[in-house]
Amino acid sequence: MKATGVVRDSVTKVPIAGAKVVMAIGDREIAVLFTDKEGRFEHRVETEYVGQTLNCIVTTDGYEPHDLVQDILQDDIQLNIELIREHTQLDLTIRDAQQNLLEGVKVTLKFNGEQVGVWVSDRHGLIKPALNSDFEGKTIQFGAEFAGFEVVEGDIHLQKETAHAITMRQEAAPIEPRPKRPPPSDKKWPKIAAAIFGLILVTIVIYLVIPKPSPKIVFFNSKPAEIMKGHVSTLKWRVEHAQEVTLNGEPVKLSGSTLITLEKTMRYTLIARNKKGQEDMKSVVVTVLSGIPSVKLGMGRPELNVDRPGMDYRDFDLPRNDPNLCKEECARDPRCKAWTYVKPDTMQGPEPRCWLKYAIPPTRSNTCCVSGIKLSEDGRR
Repeated sequence: MKATGVVRDSVTKVPIAGAKVVMAIGDREIAVLFTDKEGRFEHRVETEYVGQTLNCIVTTDGYEPHDLVQDILQDDIQLNIELIREHTQLDLTIRDAQQNLLEGVKVTLKFNGEQVGVWVSDRHGLIKPALNSDFEGKTIQFGAEFAGFEVVEGDIHLQKETAHAITMRQEAAPIEPRPKRPPPSDKKWPKIAAAIFGLILVTIVIYLVIPKPSPKIVFFNSKPAEIMKGHVSTLKWRVEHAQEVTLNGEPVKLSGSTLITLEKTMRYTLIARNKKGQEDMKSVVVTVLSGIPSVKLGMGRPELNVDRPGMDYRDFDLPRNDPNLCKEECARDPRCKAWTYVKPDTMQGPEPRCWLKYAIPPTRSNTCCVSGIKLSEDGRR
């Protein structure tokens, strides 16, 4: 077998000299090489490996490790590898004073008075700028702006990976002084009293004569309405003109949603009532499909305190703090190759969150997360 290749910078495309290239077939290491001044490397061996899988790990200072997996289809293999420069990762979480996550907040970062960049928070209240590795160990300044809220400014001391929370406070409404009015003369008092009495009388008549609207359930649904055993569905509802709302006998708010995980088909009934005893009622059935085997094989061991950022195609909140829920979702989805579980109250809000990935991104140490990959039937990636 002959394996040759070139290692370059992913942005500048400049060859990288001195990069360490470790080759292995399965779990057996077959070569350790270093690239020359033109970024090239070459390995020749008499043994034939056609039909097997080559694992190639490339490392060098200032760049993130690169893990390449390639099936060997012929004796002559050409590898073109691009390395990504290391960076300082900053994770910003933006909330209001009630701890609600804010979308659309503009954040400007500066260093020594010069602007580094401008970002806008996503629907999870997150901004995750990847900064130059030269910023590690330094202090940058930030300014956060959002309509209806006070501008927030401060400093952040950067490490290799830094998480920082920003709290936005609403602007106080200006109080306009009321113009002073001269006191009414004695002659106006009877007219004023008559006007007040007439207004009170009209209000009482309107209250007694005009009927109050009956309670109304605007909508009540489940998405999806059919799930597999152990999967999650979301109940959502909105109610008007009611003083009391119950879901299967439990009090709930006029509008809201809840996540449910079911082992069997269930019916949920929403009842809205007013003070007169009038009510509106709607029911939905969440069907649990049977005969679909759960996937228990083909998953690697969970990687504790490991993040695999990037290559996402689906993300969602989980009903409880359990990384196995994310692992099982990946196992059931043929498209999923790897997964990352983000713990609650760390980087992405108060709920645990699952990220499914269409490929296997490199690992990164982070106490916020648990990750894993899907293996083939013979235990390989």
